[in-house]
Amino acid sequence: MKSRILDRRSKFIALALAGCSPASTHSDTVAVAPRDPTKVPPGPSASVADPDAGPPPKKQTQTDAGFAIPDGITPETRKRYEMLAERVKKFQERQQTAEEELANGPASWRDFAGEIENQYSSIGWFGYYCPNPPRPETDAFQKTVEDQRKIAQARTDKLKAAAEQKLGKNGAKELERYMREYDQANPRPCLSVACDRW
Repeated sequence: MKSRILDRRSKFIALALAGCSPASTHSDTVAVAPRDPTKVPPGPSASVADPDAGPPPKKQTQTDAGFAIPDGITPETRKRYEMLAERVKKFQERQQTAEEELANGPASWRDFAGEIENQYSSIGWFGYYCPNPPRPETDAFQKTVEDQRKIAQARTDKLKAAAEQKLGKNGAKELERYMREYDQANPRPCLSVACDRW
């Protein structure tokens, strides 16, 4: 009798201890699976702007003349950029025609010498500008004008040197003589120049 009582007591104690075990099915703890290092979420996108990168560059409109018109300028300044682009483009086409004529042999050296002279004169007619008052966008425009003058003059200088070489040993003197003959046959009028203000 006593042994049966002891047996029941030992079973009761065993059941009580099983209920306190960490493996009990009544635990409220939620198991967390270990993170797979190959499935780590990606970091911030590379397209996110860097706060230290500074302001984005200004957009520009490329012209057929080979220079760009910046955005964010006044309509008056943009109009002058567009006029300059048209003048420079036409002058580039004129230079191209003269270069092709020299390569094929000018039909008239006097007229060709006059064309070289006229090119030098025309470079100044890219425009005379007097912004009032000067401001950053007009300063940038004036620099573009000056840059285009230098580019055009360098190309005409090259054309003149090629003409002198083609004329032979005394090519420089011969070209000067043809220029004088052209000037005598085509007197140049005296023109007044108005400065463009805006």
